[in-house]
Amino acid sequence: DKHSSFMTPEQYKEMQVESRGHFSGIGAALGTETKDGEAVKKDGKAVVIVIEVFEGSPAMKAGLMARDIVLKVRQENEKEGTPVRDPEDAKNKLRGKKGTKVFVTVERNGSVIELPAITRDDIKIRSVAKKVVDGICYIDLKGFIDETADDLEEALKSCQVLGPNPAVIISLRGNPGGNLWSALEILSYFSKNPNDVMLTIETKSKKDVHTVGNTTGAFADPATKQ
Repeated sequence: DKHSSFMTPEQYKEMQVESRGHFSGIGAALGTETKDGEAVKKDGKAVVIVIEVFEGSPAMKAGLMARDIVLKVRQENEKEGTPVRDPEDAKNKLRGKKGTKVFVTVERNGSVIELPAITRDDIKIRSVAKKVVDGICYIDLKGFIDETADDLEEALKSCQVLGPNPAVIISLRGNPGGNLWSALEILSYFSKNPNDVMLTIETKSKKDVHTVGNTTGAFADPATKQ
């Protein structure tokens, strides 16, 4: 099935963490491509780079910057850092118990830099970002996690400072997907018609087709979404 892929136990655990939107770490998104989809390579090989540093995070306070190439990670009980193999390996090395320290060596503009100690903290993944440009409210949906719908609702309400019917643009560029029910809850914000079809599920034989209608009112309890 081209729409399915195998996940190792480690990958499944990581997916659950990202879906919840909370973890203990330094507060940075890692990958092999920039936010614009540009692959970063060194000597013809893909490298692990910092895609984004979360506002106010331990990583930002330590001076980590977007586009830094992550070379090594050293734990506080280690004498030497170990090279990172891929983004998953880097995430595993950087996450850990709140209050513990980790040291990161990066390459920036051709120079190798060992950043000061970074103290891990509780990090919340922010899947919604908002800014106002020329009287237009731009909202960037970076993914669909458990709290995305609530965060989007808050962002939309804050746009009302521009007037009763503000101009709003919602961007999904670079959005990798995520929690289906979070996406359905968001769709319900933009429809008052209970007959609107929000989701269609077909089997391979296409003999069994299921539809999910407008979910307005289906998420009365924010904690359980039931």
